Amino acid sequence: MFRRALRRGPLTSIESLALTLALFAAAVSLVIGIGRLDYFVGHPGQIFADRYLPWSCMFWIGCGILLLRKLDRAGPSTRIAAAIVSIVIPIALLPSHESWAGWGEAVFRNSQQAGAAALSDVYDARLFPDDESASTADVRRTLDLLKHRHLGMFSTAGAERLGARVDLGGPALDASIWMDSPELLAYAEGGRTAAHVHGT
Repeated sequence: MFRRALRRGPLTSIESLALTLALFAAAVSLVIGIGRLDYFVGHPGQIFADRYLPWSCMFWIGCGILLLRKLDRAGPSTRIAAAIVSIVIPIALLPSHESWAGWGEAVFRNSQQAGAAALSDVYDARLFPDDESASTADVRRTLDLLKHRHLGMFSTAGAERLGARVDLGGPALDASIWMDSPELLAYAEGGRTAAHVHGT
């Protein structure tokens, strides 16, 4: 990778893209590693947390693209070996992938719930962190910034219409609604009553 970066000759577009991905991801990882060094010392398992996964993926994708470019100029035996390795690695990692799929699903579900709560101006303490990773004040400040700039969950098409009264017009809808008993929440903004409901 560094040989390509320091080479005097011009880079192709795909090589430039690969180097940009790899070097950017490496730089971000370095900044995170230095900035959260104390936290990682106290919580070493967090080094492998899934929230840092995009950066390592970007790095290895960039390196993989460069490797593929090199293989493109290699002989047939090298290409066959590379094809075998590229088939064996995913098969070997399949058990790990399956075991983490449930965790990923749970994280996604919690993120969706947290986004819905934030859109409704409800601070559900069960969904947002209040520990060394992020305090309640940090989370509230971040949500205010996201809302002000229409980012994240506040960028969806219906975000600004939440709480507005919608006139359906025409005949009544032919629909039935089943709903569980609402679960009251204590952290609604402005002293209002809030509840978590779900149904069909």
